[in-house]
This record gives sequence, structure tokens and C-alpha cells, in this order.
Amino acid sequence: MMVFIVNQWGGGSVGPTGQFNFSVEEGYLIKNGKLDKPVKGATLIGEAKDILPRISMCANDLDLAAGFCGSVSGSVNVTVGQPHIKVDSITVGGR
Repeated sequence: MMVFIVNQWGGGSVGPTGQFNFSVEEGYLIKNGKLDKPVKGATLIGEAKDILPRISMCANDLDLAAGFCGSVSGSVNVTVGQPHIKVDSITVGGR
């Protein structure tokens, strides 16, 4: 089992039924409760209906930032963010 933390997200997408993929810009393996090697080229993949029940912890550190939502019709400025969460299992793609 791999355990890691994501500090910074990259781009991604969410489909109309909740399928998603998001790249990890900055992430680290956790070994013996401490940050270890960096995770490179990872993508988190899943469906919201499957992942939401796997959230077992939620921090009290909500952080918001400017972002954008893009589609065929163009980009719209939005506010994005969430607190740190612990997801007990998720599909990780990449090298």
C-alpha cells in the first residue's frame, strides 16, 4: 500500500457523472509518518460517488484560491479550494 500527501494540484477534469482525473504537481510518499521521496507524474483518478464515502478525516484548514473552469464554450473564473482530507483508497496513475 502506498501512502502519500498532495501539496499542490495540477490540471484536471470532472465529467458530467462525477468521473475525475487530477494531476499531482507536488506530492510526497509518507514513510513511518514522515515525508519521504517526492511523487512525480502521478494522476488521481476516480468517481466522486466512490471516493466521497472513503473520506475518513477532514482538517480545519480550508484554503481558497482563484482558478478557472474551462469547456468548449470558454473559460470562467471561479474560486477553488478545500481543506486537507484523508482518502482511504484512490486509484493513482502515472509512473
